[in-house]
Amino acid sequence: MYVRTANEDGIPALSGWGRLGAAGYPGPFGFYGGFGAASTDQDMLRAAIRRGERNLNRLTDMLFFSRHPERRGASLRQEEMGLKREWRDIRDQVVRPALITAPAVVPVAPPIVQPRIAPSALGTGAFKQNLVGLALQEWNRWQQGTLKEGDPQMRSILEDYWRKGAGWLPNHPTWWSAFPWSAAFISWLMKKAGAGNAFKYSAAHAEYIKAARENRLANNANPFKAYRVNEVRPGAGDLVCKSRAGSGATYDNIQPGMATHCDVVTSLRPGRLITIGGNVADSVSATPVPIDANGFIQSPAYFAVIKVG
Repeated sequence: MYVRTANEDGIPALSGWGRLGAAGYPGPFGFYGGFGAASTDQDMLRAAIRRGERNLNRLTDMLFFSRHPERRGASLRQEEMGLKREWRDIRDQVVRPALITAPAVVPVAPPIVQPRIAPSALGTGAFKQNLVGLALQEWNRWQQGTLKEGDPQMRSILEDYWRKGAGWLPNHPTWWSAFPWSAAFISWLMKKAGAGNAFKYSAAHAEYIKAARENRLANNANPFKAYRVNEVRPGAGDLVCKSRAGSGATYDNIQPGMATHCDVVTSLRPGRLITIGGNVADSVSATPVPIDANGFIQSPAYFAVIKVG
């Protein structure tokens, strides 16, 4: 669920995430850093272990970033020796003893659920029309990007994106600005447009990009499929996805936890797409994306187009 490499101190070098777009460290218990205001370390740890989490580093990350929400998942730098010691202390003095005494987890096979391929029933054209209409509706509700996430009147709208799109709400005193909400916004749009169980709703773009790529490679019945930007021309109602915050995400290496961002294509103009996305400049904003004469994306940051149907 995250990207890490080990440095010479034995501390995972965490891939950070910036202010714009999708979250960097989603986990089965939410974003690391979203618990500190309401829970003690031990409460958080016990809750995560009860849910079945047993990964030493993930649990250490969870506690570390809850203590340091201001870091927003940023990597530990070589010169931050005090924070490195704190990370090791959390791992060795808090998490490791808790795992040693934790009861064994009895695995339970999840039920097999056949996805309801809603866009097919709705019709691809109608689904895309719904999606574009909703994106434009929200763009106008945010006064075309001029209202910002910190505006109290937008609080209930953001909460709706989180709860109905991502399926949860961050537990943080300033959740509306402390946690990137762009993937929750896309998930909300997809659900409202009628994607049903076919879309991989998530608070992290990389989750649904990877799912759509797997759908394409398996050539299965799921209508959401991801393609390389040099393979297809984006159209209205498609998602266009890019790497972010130096994550190095590409079509071929995309994994959950990699910093990415996707927007909805709402129209095509000469030489550019017009897209709408959430948490763009702290609002719902429109962004032009350059295309060539044949309609293919020309911006190097973009690596995937998710199509339906």
